[in-house]
Amino acid sequence: MAPASWVSQSNAQRYSQWLIVRTNSRRVDRKRCTIRSSFLLCTLFLFALSAGLVSSAAQAADGSPTPAAPATAALPPPPSELGILVTTGKLADLRWPNFTDRQADVAEFYTSGGYALVWVHDGQPTAQAQTMIRLFKQAALKGLHPEDYDASRWDSRLAALAPSDPHPSDSILAHFDLAVTVCAERYQDRAQEI
Repeated sequence: MAPASWVSQSNAQRYSQWLIVRTNSRRVDRKRCTIRSSFLLCTLFLFALSAGLVSSAAQAADGSPTPAAPATAALPPPPSELGILVTTGKLADLRWPNFTDRQADVAEFYTSGGYALVWVHDGQPTAQAQTMIRLFKQAALKGLHPEDYDASRWDSRLAALAPSDPHPSDSILAHFDLAVTVCAERYQDRAQEI
């Protein structure tokens, strides 16, 4: 489920906030990231160690074995089409289908919203999705190559969501949503370099 503060926000605001947070986090120098990662690992280790000690102490107190708490692991993405595609890091519909270089950011983006579709509402592209697609098609105005953002493929993707099919499949919706997200990631990263 999406955080309560995101329920009232538009997709564009949510995506903008996410991009700002992600961009700012990339600006942190690597040494601080390494220290933060080391601190996190140490904290997790100490937590695991203390949980084991508490479990041993509880067993010794009454002499009966206490079942160990199940190990906590990272939750896998939901078994949805979108979750599976994000996990594989490939979307065959894209001109450049392999997005493993952006996979962590894409996964973080969808995880933060509970793997809900962002660019589609009631089976139709949102106004924000339409705006992003126009940006992709006009990428040459920014000195970018429109085909790097699937410019020639968007019309057929939009046609698949046309009102003539009132209920596009979940697969079509997931592919469309992920295509917009991956292309937006690529566009944003390249536009910052220019």
